[in-house]
Amino acid sequence: MEEVEAVASKANVKYEFNVTYTKEDFIKLNKFYILKLHSFKFIYSILLFALLIIGVAIYGKSYMVIPFIIGFVVAYPIIIYFTIKSNSKKAYETSKEYNGLKYEFKYYDKYFEVNGEKSKGKINYETITLIVENTNYLYLFIDESQCFMINKSSLPNIKFIEFIKSKSHCKYKSYK
Repeated sequence: MEEVEAVASKANVKYEFNVTYTKEDFIKLNKFYILKLHSFKFIYSILLFALLIIGVAIYGKSYMVIPFIIGFVVAYPIIIYFTIKSNSKKAYETSKEYNGLKYEFKYYDKYFEVNGEKSKGKINYETITLIVENTNYLYLFIDESQCFMINKSSLPNIKFIEFIKSKSHCKYKSYK
């Protein structure tokens, strides 16, 4: 009986592929997440405005604020670089035990399964809150800080992306 169920279950699989996570994958995810999904424009604007006010308060003349603005414009990319590096390292260290492990993804009509050496799960498509695609990866976000990262080179075909978009009915962003 179990053998018949396994064969029937296998027949219902729409897409099936394997993914192996590496440190480079975590770094690319964090870099993309920080630079594209969590834009620093708002924070950048507030800090720039605060520097302007501080400069005017200290020097009393608006043209003296220019050194503060230039300093901030130079410091901002450095801050972003170290933020990405720090977050990537933390994510990798937290997930180090999963590094190099292979995960098998199976996509059915109503849910998908993730099977690996350390974890197994069955996820309904409604759980996906955001799908993000860039040149090399597809990210299926479960919440703001958790996602399934899929290297597009491991996908069986490009129709998978349309399939997952149609099943999840969530927001989709493309950064190609």
